[in-house]
Amino acid sequence: MASHLSQAMDQMFQAVLERFLPNSPLPLPQVQDYVRRTKAQAQGKAQSQASATAPRTVTLYDILEISPKASPEVITAAWRSLSKRHHPDKEGGSEETIKYLNHAHDILSHPQKRKNYDQMIGIK
Repeated sequence: MASHLSQAMDQMFQAVLERFLPNSPLPLPQVQDYVRRTKAQAQGKAQSQASATAPRTVTLYDILEISPKASPEVITAAWRSLSKRHHPDKEGGSEETIKYLNHAHDILSHPQKRKNYDQMIGIK
């Protein structure tokens, strides 16, 4: 359907050019090529703007507030610190947050699980 629409737009564009710009200094194919490039640039800008506003995926590293290059010791230290801070018995703590922290620690503290996770999210 998109190709039919594109063809129809090209035909309309050509008819408009022939009617309103019969003595155009540029040959019709050059004008059409310019319009196509302009459309492509506009679409590229729209796509880049959409990707810039797209929500970012939260990773297990984000949950533990660490770098993807963190050592196992740093992972465990971050997990302990955040677990103490967000413990359900403390004010502002919740069981759900502890579940996320434990899951992140479980995956990132085991070398093979961490390797598989890194490959899944695209970290080398």
